[in-house]
Amino acid sequence: MIRIFTPIRIPLIVLSFLMCGAALSPQETATQSIPAQPIKAFPTPDIILHDEKHKEPKSGVQLQGGQLTIMSGVGTPTVINAFSFSADGNTLAAAKDFGRVVIWNVAKKKFLRALETSQGIVDAVAVSPDGKTVTTSGKGDDFSVKTWDVATGKILKELRNNQAPILTLEYDDTGQSLVVSDNAGVVRAFNVSGWEPSFTLNGVHAPMMAQDRKSLVTVDEKEIATWSCASWSKVQAKPIPKGFPLLVAAHTGEDRLGVYQFKRMRIMRGSTGEVLLERADFFPKNFTWRPTFAGFSSDGTLLYASMDDRLWLWNIEKNQACSTPTMYSGTASVSPDGHWLAGAKDDSIVSKERTDGVWIWDTRHLATSCTAN
Repeated sequence: MIRIFTPIRIPLIVLSFLMCGAALSPQETATQSIPAQPIKAFPTPDIILHDEKHKEPKSGVQLQGGQLTIMSGVGTPTVINAFSFSADGNTLAAAKDFGRVVIWNVAKKKFLRALETSQGIVDAVAVSPDGKTVTTSGKGDDFSVKTWDVATGKILKELRNNQAPILTLEYDDTGQSLVVSDNAGVVRAFNVSGWEPSFTLNGVHAPMMAQDRKSLVTVDEKEIATWSCASWSKVQAKPIPKGFPLLVAAHTGEDRLGVYQFKRMRIMRGSTGEVLLERADFFPKNFTWRPTFAGFSSDGTLLYASMDDRLWLWNIEKNQACSTPTMYSGTASVSPDGHWLAGAKDDSIVSKERTDGVWIWDTRHLATSCTAN
């Protein structure tokens, strides 16, 4: 299906130590000297999840008499806009158009329920670490934020009258704080027990929960700041020079960053800015956008990403990579426990077969297949 792309929802952080025109230096580690291996194909997904059958609204994208018609403000039933996993990877929620959010048990390949949120095109979703609640927000319903009980499908809490569309929803590691960011640059952290904001920032360009979900990283006009989720106090700040590349993934334990710059993906050492590895062959010559998702594996040796509507895996230590066919969607997520990689599969509007759904790979099988000789 031909997609109408809305602004990127994946937070991107401006680095404070690498100049935009930086080149590889002779001082880089031996990792950079590893030659790039040919890109291989992903194996078939281990699991494919589908929405249950229901009466779907008419798609806003129509092909009539060989002419494509796009109805303004109308979504498409199969489109998935965002994913979120529970901490153990068992519960997965997918945010869709027409106010629909679908929840599955991944390990059991079981449809749990669908939430009819009345929020229009649902752009943001967050599953609590224990998988018991799901929080949603979309372009409709006054940009409301709603928290739902997974077992009953009932609304537990609701926040209304937001002034701008919500971009991201993320829980901290305890599940006691919910971080809400909107496209007006406002970031708020709510205590979920009382639904009161315990932390508010304005003028933020790129809020991002750190990998361990114990801290929040924010970017404004002056600095990159790190905030403790336990106290919401600033624990670190660095000034931001202008004209630097964009960070799309971070692994604090291994001191690694995933950076997109000049149609290249780079792996850098966060503490020094040293470039460890880079590849340019992930992007076609006419690529004009940027990665829509990226995330490291639990041990930091693999980088998962969505680029040019394909999912990618990059083995950093071996400089091996593989990719899927065109997914017609840039939505993806890695479960916090590192077990599952989920991608949204849509179809071209001219396709005669339906392959849409949620494609899920066991990351252990995926890594083995992609790196096998």
